[in-house]
Amino acid sequence: MNSKIFGILFLGVLLGGLVGYGGAYFFYTPQINELSLQYENLSQERDDLNTAYENMSEDYENLNTDYEILEDQRDDLQDQYSTLSSQYNTLQIDCNSISANYDSTLDKLKGLSDDVQDFNELLNSYCFFEESFPRVLCSNEVEEVSSIVSLITFPSEIWVNYNTIYNYIVLNVEYVNDIGLPYITTCEYQNFDGDEVITGFSTDTREDYIQTPKFTLENEQGDCDDQAVLAYAMIGYYDKYIYGTEYELYIAFSSGSGHVAVFLPVQDGNLCIIDPSGNYLTRRSGSITSKTASIELQNYDNYWSTQGEITNIQLYQVNIVTGISTMVESGSINEIADFLES
Repeated sequence: MNSKIFGILFLGVLLGGLVGYGGAYFFYTPQINELSLQYENLSQERDDLNTAYENMSEDYENLNTDYEILEDQRDDLQDQYSTLSSQYNTLQIDCNSISANYDSTLDKLKGLSDDVQDFNELLNSYCFFEESFPRVLCSNEVEEVSSIVSLITFPSEIWVNYNTIYNYIVLNVEYVNDIGLPYITTCEYQNFDGDEVITGFSTDTREDYIQTPKFTLENEQGDCDDQAVLAYAMIGYYDKYIYGTEYELYIAFSSGSGHVAVFLPVQDGNLCIIDPSGNYLTRRSGSITSKTASIELQNYDNYWSTQGEITNIQLYQVNIVTGISTMVESGSINEIADFLES
């Protein structure tokens, strides 16, 4: 083949290839462009994803660091909780113990308060005349004079026996002033669980001590209230258990003179005063008797005038079985006279 022909063939092939390539180019160019665009979009998305991944990795590292910190804090809090739980259990045990001790101490305090109250009542029964009656003129104490009364009296001679009882006390009991006796003047209270409990008190002394009849007989001494109580017990025992008839009988406390005696009211408004400590007995011609109450009370007031005028008289009637007393009348001499004469 000569070169000319070859050139023509080559040119034809080249032209055919160019024509085919050009057609293919125009056919595939849109697809290539579309693919290029998709490639660029995917590349951008890849870059965005890489950036997001890097950010998330950084966030992950930060979160992991925070997690480790929180985990350490959790462990610390768990240790603190365990410590506090142990302390709470210990405090709960201490609280229960303190509560039990509180209840026990409060019970003891209430018991002590009751003891102080009882002791106060006992002291008052020694220091204060009216409050002494249940202690000194109850059946057990009155029974203590029975042997003496039975020995010196006779069943039927009532006035003779009253005189005998008076003389026995005058001859056998010496007048002696009382010593100072402590007593509670005021108490301090505090409320615990609804109960008023004594938490403190103040004391003083009082020169007044009311003895039992037995004590006065055995020691052969006592002041006016002791001898009046003894006379009341002896006369009351005689009336009830020997003579067999109980008559009205009063213990009389006279304000002003500060004296105590036994008043024996008699029918028709008469009165017999029996006062062994003051050596005073209602008499007529040397013998025991009764007189009109107003006259006898005035005589009695005149008798004690050197120690002070009688401003008020309180009359107490005491049940010699129970020791329970009743103040039947209180007033001036004239008022008491009116009461006895009515």
